[in-house]
Amino acid sequence: MNDLPLYSEELIKQLDAMFPHRCPTIDMSMEKIQRYAGTRDLIDMLLTKLNSQQSRQDKEKMNVPIPRTP
Repeated sequence: MNDLPLYSEELIKQLDAMFPHRCPTIDMSMEKIQRYAGTRDLIDMLLTKLNSQQSRQDKEKMNVPIPRTP
């Protein structure tokens, strides 16, 4: 599961907009803070994977050799 489907870019960007980085407020419970932090961690990981995938595709289009990872 190294590559994401190409059509997921819109979904990831929409999730990023729906759950922006933010600081917890004083009235938030610890459970809500932790849940939001987990959501953001997942979105950040998806954005990283998406950017890596797009970079790889750009290099393939330019015929740049791509190093293999073990």
